Amino acid sequence: GIGGRCQKATDDPITSLEVVSIGGGSSTPFCSGDSCGYIGITPLSDTAWDISRGMSGYYDDESATIYIQGPGKVVFTRFGTEEGYDYLRLLGYGFSGWDLPPPLEVPEGSHEVVWSSDYTETGEGWSFTFTTDSVVSNAEIPLDPTSMPEDAVLLVVSERDDGVELSGCASVTVVDYAPPQEVPMWISLQDEDPLSGLISGEVTVHRLPASQ
Repeated sequence: GIGGRCQKATDDPITSLEVVSIGGGSSTPFCSGDSCGYIGITPLSDTAWDISRGMSGYYDDESATIYIQGPGKVVFTRFGTEEGYDYLRLLGYGFSGWDLPPPLEVPEGSHEVVWSSDYTETGEGWSFTFTTDSVVSNAEIPLDPTSMPEDAVLLVVSERDDGVELSGCASVTVVDYAPPQEVPMWISLQDEDPLSGLISGEVTVHRLPASQ
């Protein structure tokens, strides 16, 4: 989303610093379900992962859902399941058998890759790479050094989407044990949380260059 501001509900003195989340961060694929322990999600880079059930055979009655965040691309590298009974489903397609599925363009948003095997017979397994077009974004807010409150103790993170300010705010107490002598210039935040709708990461307070 585009950076928004949490409005104060009272006229009390300002005791918060605000950070804006800008853009969509890269979201790491994750698995949910009884059989996730058999599925590997291995990063190849900051924006690509190998996702695999392996090719050494799987069990009956497996079930798992892998969540990926588009836009991006899925490219199958190996595939072998009991045809007509054990399926890997995504983007409205159901893949089963021994033919390698074609590459798939993943549209923007969250998508499910659903794996299931039935109660009899099995195959070798499957694997694919997922590459996302999303990028991790940084947020920076210029600060007016003369307006920095000496008693600031709260960091507030807010967001808005499609130009509409969201009503909720997230906050955490900030304690500075060694205040710098230099004047703070701006705050930056890199969102490192892989899930959509959640923000986490390190906040850096940048100081004014000594020459100014």
